[in-house]
Amino acid sequence: MSLLVFSLVFSAALLHALWNALIKGASDRVVSIGILALGQAIAGALGALILPFPGWEALSYAALSTLIHCGYFGGLALAYRWGDLSVVYAVARGSAP
Repeated sequence: MSLLVFSLVFSAALLHALWNALIKGASDRVVSIGILALGQAIAGALGALILPFPGWEALSYAALSTLIHCGYFGGLALAYRWGDLSVVYAVARGSAP
């Protein structure tokens, strides 16, 4: 594995753990997840402007993925309300869409 690939994978794992810890510790988890989703939406919009259009057939998959992620984030906020970070994070990472 090249150093670039390792660095990207390690950075992704670190960012996932970091934002989950921040959400668990936040006083308002819904707002925290909303801010995270806004950041993802901005990155997606920039990607849509820069990258070639994948085709109209892909839009239904993008819409379905958006709906699934909304449910996932809602469930994550509820899970962190009652569960410990060490349990919820492991289950959430294993079941992420």
